[in-house]
Amino acid sequence: VLDFVYMKGCDAHAGFPEISYGQFCDRLVRAGYKVARVEQTETPEMLKERKNQAGKGKKPMVVNREVCSVTTAGTRTFCFMDDS
Repeated sequence: VLDFVYMKGCDAHAGFPEISYGQFCDRLVRAGYKVARVEQTETPEMLKERKNQAGKGKKPMVVNREVCSVTTAGTRTFCFMDDS
């Protein structure tokens, strides 16, 4: 739909710039996909602290991210901030 290359992982996913979210989300939802918005929930400083607190073994390497919303055809809303 967007001609993007999928990122590595067990589930197909792709990233795009925040400023384009409204436009790309709309195109994906109109094509029948569910769109999960994932945001960073930790700063690099917080990651550093988490690394320091981790004991022996594998240390965390990336900041935490969480799904903050899921958009489907039934939950799509439109507002003045959308590009579409």
